[in-house]
Amino acid sequence: RLNIPLEEAIELAKKGDKIRLASRCSVHCKSDITHKLNKGEASIEDILTSVIYSMVNKVLALIYQSRTQPKRILVIGGVTLNTTFVDMLREHLSETEVIIKEVSPVFEAFGAAQIAKEEPIYTSPRLKTSRTFTSLPPLEDFADYVTIIEPQPYKKDFDPDGKYILGVDVGSTTTKAVVVDPEDLSILASFYGRTSGNPVRAAQECIKEIIKQIGNVKINLIGVTGSGRQIVGAYLGTNSIFNEISAHSEGAVFFDSEVDTIFEIGGQDSKYMYLENGVPVDYAMNAACSAGTGSFLEESAKGDLGITVYEIADIALKAKNPVRFKADCAAFINTDIRTALQEGYKQEDIIGGLVYSIATNYLNKVKGSKRIGKKIFFQGGVAKNRSVANAFAQLTGREIVIPPNPELMGAFGIALIGKKKIDEGASELILNDTRLNDLIKGTLKHVGSFTCKACKNYCQIEQYEVDGRRFPFGGQCSKYENIRLHKDKSKEIENLVDVRSELIFGSYWKNKDKNGAIKRKKKTVGIPKALLTHSLFPLFSEFFEQLGYEVVLSDICLLYTSPSPRD
Repeated sequence: RLNIPLEEAIELAKKGDKIRLASRCSVHCKSDITHKLNKGEASIEDILTSVIYSMVNKVLALIYQSRTQPKRILVIGGVTLNTTFVDMLREHLSETEVIIKEVSPVFEAFGAAQIAKEEPIYTSPRLKTSRTFTSLPPLEDFADYVTIIEPQPYKKDFDPDGKYILGVDVGSTTTKAVVVDPEDLSILASFYGRTSGNPVRAAQECIKEIIKQIGNVKINLIGVTGSGRQIVGAYLGTNSIFNEISAHSEGAVFFDSEVDTIFEIGGQDSKYMYLENGVPVDYAMNAACSAGTGSFLEESAKGDLGITVYEIADIALKAKNPVRFKADCAAFINTDIRTALQEGYKQEDIIGGLVYSIATNYLNKVKGSKRIGKKIFFQGGVAKNRSVANAFAQLTGREIVIPPNPELMGAFGIALIGKKKIDEGASELILNDTRLNDLIKGTLKHVGSFTCKACKNYCQIEQYEVDGRRFPFGGQCSKYENIRLHKDKSKEIENLVDVRSELIFGSYWKNKDKNGAIKRKKKTVGIPKALLTHSLFPLFSEFFEQLGYEVVLSDICLLYTSPSPRD
């Protein structure tokens, strides 16, 4: 995900600080990593340190659950080659001897050899011949249900002294940029590259590559979208920042005014959009699961099969009997892949099954029960893989349309939105005598942080600087975004969070005296103010009071991973 070799990552992890990560599930962890980096909340070193720290915490939790105090622990598996992990584990188990043997990385194989040597069961190989999975129709059979709109060649006879629009789509895994002529909305140049956890650097690389294509042309408008839009928009100094739903819808309608359904699949995020008269009226995104995203397909194919993202389509279309996988989770699909390999399924059938899986997961987990219209556009980087469009055609029974340059639709769409805003009179978005090279001269510097005390969330706000232009960044609300974009402060008419809290907990607080104390019965039950208590406290409270108990409610409980089981 970060495009860093494993050996280098292990060394970088020695330099970072520990931060909180959603590490219970590997998929949620990747989402958390991506958004922390895109929001400028952590460095690469911090992320790598914290990933390894979360692994150490899993071990510590297992020891704690065992209710033992081990004096010596043997660590086995490939992770023993990770020196940072081993050092961190020893640091947190200072009273325990952590042992690494020469055969620790291959311990299971070593053990199997010992068993075979001492108690051989079979003297010749015995192959498993049973089959676990059923099959799906060949993807190639549905090629006629997919329409691909071929892109027009980029405009070459443009005025080198003209003024153009730059559209940037900063995604979780890839960053895209296009330069558009505002006169006829034709594309002059584009670039599609990896974000690699650094959205600002990725945007800089896109602009550098575009300069190679068309020169250092003038830019009078910049539009930015994608998960990293806020920090890249701040770096580029533009207020034309809009979400991906708007950008992809605008791009799709440009090519076909009758489109009413959009399936958009990116590297980490997937989106569904339903349009009426060219306007999005319903949408959905994957909440946290990446099973219906490009990373699911790319990482599953590469991890166990060694197949790159560029090879997937050609291999999948050769499948005669694509495997119908049982797992619908990105964290568990590898188990199914390995089972299929062990049972002798062909490589192309396994890849074909993965293509079906991403389409099935998208329809079940992103689109869900939402409607499908008469014309479906398939957009995003994954739409470059024509086999996925075939899978959608089979599963929906509908024609699937792939627009020109589907991977660039977000960047192109945000350029169109910017043009529309200027036409409507938003003159503050216009840049004066700015060339592409001017946009990337400055360096984004982190100059400090502070805790916002405007409410009880106490968000940490990062301070950045570009060419003497300093701005605050972060927070759960739009306060500092409004400051950065010079918008008027939002006025809150009624704090609905407080209203809800009063409805849930009001009766409890009313029982307190002036000093905040409650006259207790002889029997009490303590309930932590966490998780479901914020929804079901009236039920819990009434239940125990009917049993004759007085309910004692704690303060808000902050859930976190402690440094050590002993703590």
